Amino acid sequence: MATFVELSTKAKMLVFDLGTWKSPPNKVKEAMKVAIDAEYHHIDCAYVYQNENEVGEAIQEKIQEKVVKWEDLFIDKLIQYCYYKGIIVTAYSPLGSPDRPWAKPEDPSLLEDPKIKEIAARHKKSSAQVHIRFHIQRNGMAIPKSVTPECIVENFQVFNFQMND
Repeated sequence: MATFVELSTKAKMLVFDLGTWKSPPNKVKEAMKVAIDAEYHHIDCAYVYQNENEVGEAIQEKIQEKVVKWEDLFIDKLIQYCYYKGIIVTAYSPLGSPDRPWAKPEDPSLLEDPKIKEIAARHKKSSAQVHIRFHIQRNGMAIPKSVTPECIVENFQVFNFQMND
């Protein structure tokens, strides 16, 4: 059984990675360092995990120690790998799923983000439309959830503008 998959760039990516979802605070950094020492180069991470600082610190330390090079890590390269292999990436909850059961009041709102609102205003679109268009422009798909007729219609009106900011 293969332990690596060869990408179109000829780079080899491990067929499994280190998951960081629900890793306890103050433990992720050390776990990342151990994983990189053990030659894990494929790292699962996402903003929603809320541990990107620890993950980033561990990666930086291991790069500075010359244990690994940045270009040998697979962190956000996965979307490009999918694209090259003809796999369409689907953004599930591209609007941040604000009603998710584990949401906390202090969690940031994707729809209220000032930079997104600024981009939306420039294009005369809603924050939701900016998020949806972002995924589409990356050759992906988006599955925004809504039961509000106005939002359902508005969410579909993302094919008449292009973002380059």
